[in-house]
Amino acid sequence: MQNTGGKTKSKIKTVFITVIASVLFIFTLFITFGKSFGAPSWSDVYSLFGVSENLNADFSASFLSVGNADTCFIQCGDKNLVIDTGLRADYDKLSSFFHRHNVTHFDAMILSHADSDHIGGASDLLNEFSVDTIYMPQIPSEQLPNSAEYSNLVNSVKENNLDITYPEFGDNIAIGGLSIEFIMPDKVYDNINDNSLVFKLTYQDNSFLFTGDISSKVEEDMLNSAKELKFDVLKAAHHGSKTSSSEEFLSAVSPKITVVSSGKSDGSLPDYTTMARLNKFSSELYSTADDRTVVITSDGNNLKVSTGY
Repeated sequence: MQNTGGKTKSKIKTVFITVIASVLFIFTLFITFGKSFGAPSWSDVYSLFGVSENLNADFSASFLSVGNADTCFIQCGDKNLVIDTGLRADYDKLSSFFHRHNVTHFDAMILSHADSDHIGGASDLLNEFSVDTIYMPQIPSEQLPNSAEYSNLVNSVKENNLDITYPEFGDNIAIGGLSIEFIMPDKVYDNINDNSLVFKLTYQDNSFLFTGDISSKVEEDMLNSAKELKFDVLKAAHHGSKTSSSEEFLSAVSPKITVVSSGKSDGSLPDYTTMARLNKFSSELYSTADDRTVVITSDGNNLKVSTGY
């Protein structure tokens, strides 16, 4: 007597496997080639499951989507660096991102200046994670902010028995394979934004320029200095404000990649004409308002950008 039941089960199994394989194949084609038809990107798919593409990169710079505020997370080998910490209201985003990447410790925290949209999450971060060194600009007494975020930061620094280092023009620090040189002008300005830390971050053959919230006045002073200003990557100053990113400065920097950290809720940032200038002088322009978190990875020479996390 033939075992027809066994043959039937075998056929059903074969059909099932074929259907699953076909669906996966079509899905792969759709994601890979369907962007022009409105298909989600692979970054969107990874983001859905809380995974990013840069986990095994030699170097990554993640410009987090935190509205009209700034946060950048640098990972180089086993070294972790955070640059600014956004608004306190968005700290949960930062904490989730760091835990998702198994971060428990920061070798350094650089706070470009003491505005709330740059130090808002600093106190909570110091209370949740260990941090070796904090870098901030020396703030003139008349410019010390009267904000809860600044008071919380000062208290957390004391409670965690930490000190703040105040870099000066020309100071260099090394963090693993990273080199950081502070290149803001050697002078004191009359507002807190222009007194931002400005620094060059170098990883092998790639260079990044971080500008805080400086205005075109500081950019002009930098142009008049003897410092080389050509960089691979520019973090645009002051969220794409109309007071920054002058044509002369952008021409000197001539970045391959520019990232603007901004949100969509404030119609004044980023400024339309500023974005047009940035687009003119940049090979690639990204905005966290449109592209969400922007991740730049490097093998020491080649840069790759992924977005959407």
